[in-house]
Amino acid sequence: MSAEPEAAVCRYVCDGSARYLAMLGESLRGLRAHNPALTVEVTLVEHAVDEAALDRLLALARRLEVRVRRRPPLAAAAGYFPLHKAYATRPVRERVLLLDADTFVLGSLAPILEGCVEAAIYAVEGRWVYGAPSWRPGLLGGAPPLNSGVVLFNRRSIACWRPIPSCRSLASGAHPEVMRLLLELHPEAYHREELSLSLAASQAGLEARGFERALVGMYDREPPRPAECRIFHSFGHNWGLVYELLHGRPPPPPIELLEARA
Repeated sequence: MSAEPEAAVCRYVCDGSARYLAMLGESLRGLRAHNPALTVEVTLVEHAVDEAALDRLLALARRLEVRVRRRPPLAAAAGYFPLHKAYATRPVRERVLLLDADTFVLGSLAPILEGCVEAAIYAVEGRWVYGAPSWRPGLLGGAPPLNSGVVLFNRRSIACWRPIPSCRSLASGAHPEVMRLLLELHPEAYHREELSLSLAASQAGLEARGFERALVGMYDREPPRPAECRIFHSFGHNWGLVYELLHGRPPPPPIELLEARA
């Protein structure tokens, strides 16, 4: 009989701006309200730090029993914050649920943590990629295009993804077709971190699957339906709209939101 899998740890990586700390605080409150026993870790990258907002985030983290580690910006990731997710891939654990700060946790994560066990990696499929002129099946090996805002790594598969070297490899021309696709999606190849995750899974021979929408939703090209899933990834520029859909009012200023008790 095989051993039961190790309990998952939930990890966030966030910079110190008031706006993102407020988003993180809201995500942490939702997570703890529905998942009181889940181990949660935050890596706070000391970039663009708003000290007043950070003080309130740290107080909130203590109340919610969330561990916060402060780390310096990664020089290799200058100008491209998402590469700081390199902090989230170490130390390697058997199961890691990686969440962006602009996610809303709307229910128990048990259906995700207990039901998504067959594949090594689960994420939201980046369906918008399929509309790019350079897209073709097999471009990313055997993996679909993945969004890295909500990712569940099973069986220590997080060790396969090394964001900074992977993105350097893309920039160096190691995968010219993928780089062409990235430039079609965004003039600064903004999605390179995400497609590097797909390539890493494929090159390691790991199966990657998309989450069912009932588990993880995302504000992509369809109207948002956040209340229909357990986690909703808003994307930062849509976060305020999703907050208003859920609460019936616009979000308060960051400091006020971080001080909220419920």
